[in-house]
Amino acid sequence: MSHPRVRLRNMRSERRYRYRLYPTKGQQRQLARTFGCARVVYNDAVALRRNLWEQGGVKVGYGELDRAVITDAKKTPERAWLSEVSTVALQQAVRHAHRAYVNWWQHGTKPPRMRRKHGRQSFTLTQRGFRVRGAGDGSDRARVHLAKIGWVKVAWSRPLPSEPTSVTIVREPDGRYYASFVCAVEQRPEGPARTAGCGVDVGLHDLAVIVNADGSVEKVDNPRHLRAAERKLARAQRALSRKVGARKGEKASANYRKQRQKVAVLHRNVRDLRADHLRKLARRLIHENQVVAVEHLNVHGLARTRMARSIHDAAWGTLHRYLQEAAELHPDRDVVKVNARGTSRRCSGCGCDNGPKPLHVRAWACSCCGAQHDRDGNAARNILIAAGLAEIENGLWTRHETDPAPRWRRRRGRSRNPPRRPPRVRGGAVGIPALQGREEVKPHHDVGWPSPRHGTSVATRDQTHAPSARHAGTARSGCGPPRSRRPCS
Repeated sequence: MSHPRVRLRNMRSERRYRYRLYPTKGQQRQLARTFGCARVVYNDAVALRRNLWEQGGVKVGYGELDRAVITDAKKTPERAWLSEVSTVALQQAVRHAHRAYVNWWQHGTKPPRMRRKHGRQSFTLTQRGFRVRGAGDGSDRARVHLAKIGWVKVAWSRPLPSEPTSVTIVREPDGRYYASFVCAVEQRPEGPARTAGCGVDVGLHDLAVIVNADGSVEKVDNPRHLRAAERKLARAQRALSRKVGARKGEKASANYRKQRQKVAVLHRNVRDLRADHLRKLARRLIHENQVVAVEHLNVHGLARTRMARSIHDAAWGTLHRYLQEAAELHPDRDVVKVNARGTSRRCSGCGCDNGPKPLHVRAWACSCCGAQHDRDGNAARNILIAAGLAEIENGLWTRHETDPAPRWRRRRGRSRNPPRRPPRVRGGAVGIPALQGREEVKPHHDVGWPSPRHGTSVATRDQTHAPSARHAGTARSGCGPPRSRRPCS
């Protein structure tokens, strides 16, 4: 029986498949020339649009941009060398610059920046700029043909699922070359799951604490890949700082470039170890559970604290992204994000809020029911409850004296006439109900605890639920938000 939260999605999706390339010396020189031309065209497109906008707010389309920075630029002696590389790569660079500006204006992303000469380099080719041979057959004829470069040797580690629509050639800072193909993938059901769902609480002491719907608890150790390689990285970076070219304005020497590549190799090892561990964990969670409930964390905000290095090393956001990617391949699997507010301090047995706790407190006892809780295990259980995949022991939420003050009382400039609170009801407040029947819940939205000002929970979208007893007065009186200075009638 499928979980009511899971809904069938589009049965086709696009995925990237990356393979390593082994170009010859001559092909490496031609690839470097293509990387440089694509970078120059991209920077010219960004500079042109920026100048036109600063002059009078003029917007240009992709056609005018392509004609200005490619067609007309080839006729000038300063940009005549653009004809030495494939036009497809240059057109895709202009298209990427145009898309970057569209995303900035319409979707609020960051404005496009100029591409740098050093570091990661890439260019993209569409179907008329490449073709593959011997994909996945294990023969020595495994090649990919790139326009104006030729047949490049490629290691087909796995077969392509379908005909690729585009390919992106990448040169990493460590000197390796890769080909990233975009292919259409058919979604397939994963099959029966071991449990209906699980709650995942991420942390630094343990990377993840998993509580399944059947009550079993599993702790995944945090491998701390960056911490393990810190000594080697520090030694390599000290050696890099002593080479000619480390100071600003100095021309990089050959020894400086060699040492910089050694540092990039160490970072690549850490990155590959972390990605391999997280992908295996995400794949196992999706295979064993029909619904995976995770915290909706502001990782960028947490990374600004004193624990930034440990948070980046744990890569919580990467784990959530891998879970989403694995769930998109199977229509009978889903990932639900839960509001993380109060999951570490609320008792999963009675719902009592026991107040904030410092990070060194790993176990605590509930002041209301006396239950002993592990900090991370209780948080994972609360995530499971908030996602609607389990119920608390007594099925009721009770407001206790240890609950924090209402939001209007915590405000700095609170009103002299605050809104009257409804009377507290001991044991009469209905909590987050389990999913019943054919009730449909939108998956990729924040779900969490009952709202302090509304009767229904954020976790359910069913409008037929009556407001809880302790919010009934607020729902009948029509009281406005807490910022209102007029008392409720």
